[in-house]
Parts: sequence; C-alpha cells; structure tokens
Amino acid sequence: MYKVIERRTLAAALILNLEDAFARERARPNAHPRPIEPLRFWLVKRDAGGAVTIFDPPLELKVIRNQSGYHLFFGREVVQAAASRSEQTGRPCTRQISLPAGSYTLRITSPFYQSRTQMFALPMGNPNMPDGLGSYSVDLQPGYSYPFPDPIPQGQVTQGACSGPDAPSRNGPTLLRGVLLDISGQGVSGATIRTSGRSNVYETDESGQWVLWFRGNQASGPVTVLIEAPGKPTVEVGGVCVLKGYETTLRQTALRGWVRRGGIGVPNAVITVTGSLGQALTAKDGSWTYVFPYSQAQGSVEVKAALKGEPEQKKQARVAPRATTIVDPFLFA
Repeated sequence: MYKVIERRTLAAALILNLEDAFARERARPNAHPRPIEPLRFWLVKRDAGGAVTIFDPPLELKVIRNQSGYHLFFGREVVQAAASRSEQTGRPCTRQISLPAGSYTLRITSPFYQSRTQMFALPMGNPNMPDGLGSYSVDLQPGYSYPFPDPIPQGQVTQGACSGPDAPSRNGPTLLRGVLLDISGQGVSGATIRTSGRSNVYETDESGQWVLWFRGNQASGPVTVLIEAPGKPTVEVGGVCVLKGYETTLRQTALRGWVRRGGIGVPNAVITVTGSLGQALTAKDGSWTYVFPYSQAQGSVEVKAALKGEPEQKKQARVAPRATTIVDPFLFA
C-alpha cells in the first residue's frame, strides 16, 4: 500500500518589526520593547506598475504576533461585513486576499499609540539578510492614552518656578499635554505639534488631544511649541513650561458659558466676541465655548449672544491667557 504525503510550508508575505519608541528610550541598551496590543493594520494604497489603487474603505489585514514579537501577515484580510459574527465567536472572520507585486501603504492604529503610516514592498525581500528587516522596522510613538509609568501632574507654575535652581525636577517621564481646538471648541485633526526641546512629534486626531514626551536629558525650563494646522501658518507658542519628571499642560485661552430660555438650554445660538473673528454655536444643552488664538492678550472683551427672533444680548468678560473663563449665562425670556 502506498501512502501519499503532501507537505506545505506556510510563509509570511510580510514581516513587521514594531517597537515602542518611548519604552526603548527608557530601557537598557540594545533593548527592543514590543508595542502594547491591540494593534490594527489597514491597507490604504497600492502602486503596482504605475497603476495606483486607493482602498476606500481601507482593507484591514489579519496580522498575528509570533513568540519572537514580530508581526506577520499571511495573506488574509478581516471581513468587515461579518463583524457581528466575529463578536459572537470572539475571532475575526477572514478571507484570502491576493496582493500583486508593488508598493503598498499601510496604516497602523492603536488605542495607545499615534497612527503610523508605513510603506512596504511585495514581494518581501529575504529578512535573514543583513538589515533584511530594515525597511520593515517601525517605531510607534505614544498617543494621549498611552499608559506612561508614574506620571505626576504639575499644576499651574509661575515662570520663575519653571527654570533655575528652584525648578522642580525628578526622574519620572517628562510630558507636555494639550488639546488643539478650533474657535468653537471642536478638536482639530491632522495638526502637527512639536517643540524646541528634545521631544517627539505629534499628529492630532479628531479629538485634538496631544502629548509630547521628552528624552531623559531634557532639563526643566520654558520651551517653544510649534503648531502646524492644515491650511494655516505655523503658530509659535513661547514660554511653555516643561518640568523634568513631571507632566505639564499647555492650555488654550477660552471663554465658556450657557444660553438659556426659561431655564432651559437653547441650541444654535450664535456667540461672537467684539474684535475677534469667527463665531461659536451653542450645543443642545445651550453650552458654548469660544477659543482664542494663542496670541490673545489678557483683558476685558465684549461677548454677544444672538438668538433668532430675540434682541441681541451683550456681556463683559475677562480673558486670562492659557485658561478658560466662565461667562455669566445669557438668559432669554
């Protein structure tokens, strides 16, 4: 009797060498810390022989992490239409996908890291050759939800306490946080945040939140923050306090208040500030936020609330740089 034996070897179409950039900075020399799971991998573009394909929506690739910490793609995509089934079984529904030779753009997303876009080519070269994984090595930078170890918030500090021998200093992570908002208080996405210090660079998502972490030799003192929002000139914010081993915050200058009629919040009332461009609208509960440029000086401003069919109301408010001031409610009959 003859026995036929078929042998197949399953090889990964793509191998990614992902590392946590922040953890590596704080680890021992030559350490290669792997990122915190979960991670998701999205194929957004393909250039095969000059024919460019944009995947809209992006294709989610099924990528697994092996025991050595590498992330491997074996030619399968996650079937989004079967999401309900995936929730029932606890495993994603996948199917085989054919990717011809060419150049690809991959986006890596995570609840803990900034989104990262990476180029790679198929077929993949030999990873066992010297620097065979060089073009497939990706550093992931912490996002605003990253679990930084032992962060210590530091409240508002005076300029004098930010530098010199009396400035606080410790060995914990040195962080600077903020939220980039438009004039109506909505998050600005796609903006790049950087500093004059030894920090990483951050690109905001739709929430506008950001966090910068500084290398270990960053001393306490003021830095300049550079903000590059889409379609707008670069904004330089000077004198931003960074304290070694602490977490500080750069706040925007803003006013906040409410518009009510008969004690009930009124939506879509128009809020303007005399001498300032733009306007804000009240939310469903009648609340509103008006955000000024970083160059806004301290002083008194006139705030106006306009409601259709009602006389315009005005109030005086004090503006405090890098702080939010509460304005007395506008009350309509």
